[in-house]
Amino acid sequence: MRAAQPSLLTYGFSRQDNGRGYQMYREAVLQLVNALKHEQFRCGYLSSEVQSMLAVRERWLWKISNCKEGEKPPGTYLRSSH
Repeated sequence: MRAAQPSLLTYGFSRQDNGRGYQMYREAVLQLVNALKHEQFRCGYLSSEVQSMLAVRERWLWKISNCKEGEKPPGTYLRSSH
Protein backbone atom coordinates (compact mmCIF):
# COMPACT_ATOMS: atom_id res chain seq x y z
CA MET A 1 0.00 0.00 0.00
CA ARG A 2 1.33 3.42 -0.95
CA ALA A 3 1.82 6.07 1.73
CA ALA A 4 -0.16 9.28 1.40
CA GLN A 5 1.77 12.25 0.09
CA PRO A 6 2.04 15.13 2.56
CA SER A 7 0.46 18.37 1.48
CA LEU A 8 2.39 21.50 0.57
CA LEU A 9 1.46 23.05 3.89
CA THR A 10 3.21 20.19 5.71
CA TYR A 11 6.57 21.48 4.56
CA GLY A 12 7.40 24.21 7.06
CA PHE A 13 4.33 26.44 6.79
CA SER A 14 3.05 25.81 10.28
CA ARG A 15 1.64 28.51 12.49
CA GLN A 16 4.33 27.91 15.11
CA ASP A 17 7.06 28.37 12.53
CA ASN A 18 5.91 31.88 11.56
CA GLY A 19 8.24 31.53 8.63
CA ARG A 20 8.13 33.62 5.50
CA GLY A 21 6.09 31.00 3.62
CA TYR A 22 3.39 30.93 6.28
CA GLN A 23 3.21 34.73 6.33
CA MET A 24 2.92 34.89 2.53
CA TYR A 25 0.03 32.41 2.46
CA ARG A 26 -1.65 34.12 5.41
CA GLU A 27 -1.42 37.52 3.71
CA ALA A 28 -2.78 36.10 0.43
CA VAL A 29 -5.73 34.50 2.21
CA LEU A 30 -6.52 37.70 4.12
CA GLN A 31 -6.47 39.71 0.88
CA LEU A 32 -8.80 37.21 -0.79
CA VAL A 33 -11.20 37.27 2.17
CA ASN A 34 -11.26 41.07 2.19
CA ALA A 35 -11.92 41.19 -1.57
CA LEU A 36 -14.79 38.69 -1.26
CA LYS A 37 -16.32 40.59 1.65
CA HIS A 38 -16.12 43.83 -0.32
CA GLU A 39 -17.79 42.28 -3.38
CA GLN A 40 -20.52 40.72 -1.25
CA PHE A 41 -21.34 44.06 0.37
CA ARG A 42 -21.05 45.92 -2.94
CA CYS A 43 -23.23 43.73 -5.14
CA GLY A 44 -24.12 40.46 -3.39
CA TYR A 45 -21.52 38.55 -5.40
CA LEU A 46 -21.12 35.55 -3.09
CA SER A 47 -24.81 34.96 -2.52
CA SER A 48 -25.56 35.13 -6.26
CA GLU A 49 -22.73 32.69 -7.01
CA VAL A 50 -23.97 30.30 -4.35
CA GLN A 51 -27.47 30.42 -5.85
CA SER A 52 -26.01 29.69 -9.30
CA MET A 53 -24.04 26.72 -7.98
CA LEU A 54 -27.08 25.35 -6.18
CA ALA A 55 -29.16 25.66 -9.36
CA VAL A 56 -26.52 23.73 -11.33
CA ARG A 57 -26.41 21.09 -8.60
CA GLU A 58 -30.19 20.73 -8.61
CA ARG A 59 -30.30 20.35 -12.41
CA TRP A 60 -27.56 17.72 -12.16
CA LEU A 61 -29.49 15.84 -9.45
CA TRP A 62 -32.60 15.84 -11.63
CA LYS A 63 -30.58 14.58 -14.59
CA ILE A 64 -28.92 11.68 -12.75
CA SER A 65 -31.93 10.62 -10.70
CA ASN A 66 -34.80 8.65 -12.07
CA CYS A 67 -37.49 10.61 -10.27
CA LYS A 68 -41.09 10.39 -11.28
CA GLU A 69 -43.00 13.55 -12.11
CA GLY A 70 -43.51 15.63 -8.96
CA GLU A 71 -40.86 13.84 -6.88
CA LYS A 72 -37.88 15.69 -5.52
CA PRO A 73 -34.45 14.30 -6.34
CA PRO A 74 -32.24 13.19 -3.44
CA GLY A 75 -30.20 15.94 -1.84
CA THR A 76 -32.50 18.89 -2.47
CA TYR A 77 -32.73 19.45 1.27
CA LEU A 78 -29.39 21.31 0.97
CA ARG A 79 -31.00 23.99 -1.17
CA SER A 80 -30.78 27.50 0.23
CA SER A 81 -34.01 29.08 1.42
CA HIS A 82 -33.00 32.61 0.29
